[in-house]
Amino acid sequence: MISATELRPGMVVVHNGELHRAHSVVHKTPGNLRGFVQAKLRNLKSGAMNEHRFRSEDRIEKAEDALFGSLVIATIANGLNTLNLTQGVIFITTGGILLFAVTLDTVLRRRQRAAGR
Repeated sequence: MISATELRPGMVVVHNGELHRAHSVVHKTPGNLRGFVQAKLRNLKSGAMNEHRFRSEDRIEKAEDALFGSLVIATIANGLNTLNLTQGVIFITTGGILLFAVTLDTVLRRRQRAAGR
């Protein structure tokens, strides 16, 4: 995940559950109001171009993050499949591993925030 202010033209991001490529990105701070990022995004599936206004503090998922997550899931499932386990066991084990990983990530991020990093 990246901050909206880190968005750059050409980046592929996940927005509203679909892949989009940032066409143009402008950071605006009108007067003494809160800043925002105005981005033109092209939907990679439909080709439609739309504008979206992100708050500066909004978090955006990069496509690489989603791709990495699906690669991890596929690798776990493939490894469990080579052990000749049933699909139900593979599904439950994969879910348990991912639940553990997300919980560990959440705990570590909270500790970092508490330490002031």
